[in-house]
Amino acid sequence: MRNDLENAIRRKNKLSLAAEVFLWTADELADSLLIKESEEKNFLGKDILHSEKFLKAYTDLKESLTFEKVPAEVPEETSNFLSGFRSNAECFACAYLLSAFCKKRSEAGKPITFFDFLGSEGRPDSSKIAYMRNSYADTAYEIFSSVIKNASVLYPSSFAAACEEVYYGRVGYCILPYETSEEGVLSGFRRLISKYELSPVLTCSVVTDPSLQNTTRFVLLAKSAFRVNLELKNTEIKFCQYLKISIGGPQAKVFGKVLAAATFNQLSCVKTESVPLPWDDESYSSSLTFSVGNKDIVPFLLYLKLEVPESEIEGIFADIEDRSNIKQ
Repeated sequence: MRNDLENAIRRKNKLSLAAEVFLWTADELADSLLIKESEEKNFLGKDILHSEKFLKAYTDLKESLTFEKVPAEVPEETSNFLSGFRSNAECFACAYLLSAFCKKRSEAGKPITFFDFLGSEGRPDSSKIAYMRNSYADTAYEIFSSVIKNASVLYPSSFAAACEEVYYGRVGYCILPYETSEEGVLSGFRRLISKYELSPVLTCSVVTDPSLQNTTRFVLLAKSAFRVNLELKNTEIKFCQYLKISIGGPQAKVFGKVLAAATFNQLSCVKTESVPLPWDDESYSSSLTFSVGNKDIVPFLLYLKLEVPESEIEGIFADIEDRSNIKQ
């Protein structure tokens, strides 16, 4: 990571940045957070992500960064470029600090985990899956039930009823069609997911017209986000892991920060969606989906928590490409 940050800074070396100095002190700054934790009783407490002391300590460290201003006499085009680069360098510097902090907490036996960001119990107690029955949904259920242990089925009267079964805890999961190769994301189903605040767990594609190669992507949803552990019978990769987040409110300024931090953490943004809010068709939130593979996403999530508080985790899910090599 240090080399990646060095290269990113030095590729555009027309502007001298305090970030380059900060790079060499990030480990020491991360250490200072751990030292404060050991010196002050209940500095972090049990919930680091809601600790005001931790937030203040991080903010104080961040304010120690002094990124140089772009001189007024610089042409506007150059000024815009340099300002954008300075902003990215600051994002990289903060991402590096938080990455170093996460690593040092793990080494100290106090790791931050993905579940610390969820505020939920994770995996549902019930393995029952609700869905509107048709031949394509049956195929999706067959795929998902090969992953969800002891799965059973409930056939509700509507798609909304399937979501309600999950929302009120009467079943663990529901299945909805989400997008097609012809129409893209199905906005009506996207709104149902937002309305009932459901999280994607698994996705799969079902062929609906072999002659035209048309497919429908189905999604298995739960009330809370959690990460399904998929085990392969051989070394062939048959699924891909993704992280999906949403950002509400004015988004233009934070998109750059999110993408810069994702790049630093070696995560690739593979899809963006604008989604009407369930209570206001004229207001939108944006969803970003990142391919994460087996990478550690905790430093990125910690960055979002501190730097982009308007972001939320929609889910971390696996897209099943071939169920024949997967078991629970």
